[in-house]
Amino acid sequence: MIRYAAAVVLGLALVAGAAAPATAVPPAPPSGCSARSVVVVDAEVREFNPPARPSLVFTVSALGCAAGSIDWRTTSAGTPPATAGVDYTAATGTLFWAPGDPPDRQVAVEVIGDFQKEPDERLTLELLNPVGPTIVDGTATGTILDDDLGFTILHPDSEPDCDRIDWTCDLWVLSSQKVPVATNVSWMTVNGTATGGDDFVPVPGGTVVIPAGSNKAKLTVHLLPGAAGYFYVRITGGAEATVTIPST
Repeated sequence: MIRYAAAVVLGLALVAGAAAPATAVPPAPPSGCSARSVVVVDAEVREFNPPARPSLVFTVSALGCAAGSIDWRTTSAGTPPATAGVDYTAATGTLFWAPGDPPDRQVAVEVIGDFQKEPDERLTLELLNPVGPTIVDGTATGTILDDDLGFTILHPDSEPDCDRIDWTCDLWVLSSQKVPVATNVSWMTVNGTATGGDDFVPVPGGTVVIPAGSNKAKLTVHLLPGAAGYFYVRITGGAEATVTIPST
């Protein structure tokens, strides 16, 4: 009986002394590793024309060497503000650092180009929700540099706008510089005292192509019998010309 009791006690002692199941332990940072301090740097990029989609590339720098993460998002805060979905693609994300990782991470924001002559536009990249790091400077300005061509309308030199023999009215679209590739310019007719369908063939949405290496292209509006008065031609960017139909 004593031997049995001793065996039970010995068995309990062995169970009590058994090793506990292993538990995952996160890797320790290198010796002397400090928590990270995070800043984000301003960025700028040329807009370019469609179909190009350049990127605003922001550098987020986390000085220190400990692990951590931080969220980011774009906003339309800026002067003048860039518009999400029109000038850039809104985005969010999270950046991560493992212990001992290099400090810099990059955030790329897609820019949406257009042909409209406009001021440089700005958006904001914002850092938030840090886990581990401390945000020292959590906002940066992204500037979209406008590089669009300016377009104007020229009347034919020393000639009337319209020719009643051919029943056409011709104008020249002029760009501010020679275009490197063939460039489409949208245009439309707008009623004046002459009206579309009565005095001329209306063009609610036309396109004229400036050839590569050139800075101008001709557009034509067709007149109808009995045309009289004047109308307008408007092109991309808002430039407008008054077209006068000569009397018979």
